[in-house]
Amino acid sequence: MKRFVGFLALAGLASSLTFVGPLTAGPDFNNKYSPEPQTVECRDSDDNVVGTVTYGGPLKMWPPNHKYQTVTVTALAVDSGDDVTLGTEGTHDEYAQDGSEANGAGNTDNDVNPIADSDGPNDGSAATSHDLRSERAGTGDGRVYTLDWQATFTDDADDGYGEVVCGSADLDGSGFDPNADAFLIEVPHDMRCGADWKGGNQGNGGQGQCGSGA
Repeated sequence: MKRFVGFLALAGLASSLTFVGPLTAGPDFNNKYSPEPQTVECRDSDDNVVGTVTYGGPLKMWPPNHKYQTVTVTALAVDSGDDVTLGTEGTHDEYAQDGSEANGAGNTDNDVNPIADSDGPNDGSAATSHDLRSERAGTGDGRVYTLDWQATFTDDADDGYGEVVCGSADLDGSGFDPNADAFLIEVPHDMRCGADWKGGNQGNGGQGQCGSGA
């Protein structure tokens, strides 16, 4: 593995994105819901796919028992000889009007660990992992975690595309213009989610925010 040297700048080549999902397989996470992987295709200026970025799920976490769930984002080059760099950053939106964190009973520190993560450049792929706490304040509509990401694919296999950068945020401060959405993970407030689970429907009973129609 090569020593991490930061994100590479976009070399004047445009990139476009195509969202694909949900997929039918993904990592086995320790939570009540099946993972729902989401994949983004990163394309060069000729609309060729040079790599993909995948979040393996889950999209919802339950119960809010203050325990960590590990989530992973993976960037994979089409050509295994190309260099890949990936950075991710996790935050959540549950704050009071004064800017302080909206804490409920049993509040635990370090809801996103680590806050920021990075990997690469590596040959063919890069991956980052975060521990997200299944926790919410118990007021409002729950908590939403945001996983921002930025991936750089560098042509080291003579494919002719140079470099392509894609992502939801300019995490390296290079001036990159985000061209994709962040990955979002919900910890719902609606207690009917738990009732669905207790009823043997694994949270998919069609009631509340954790129902199949949410």
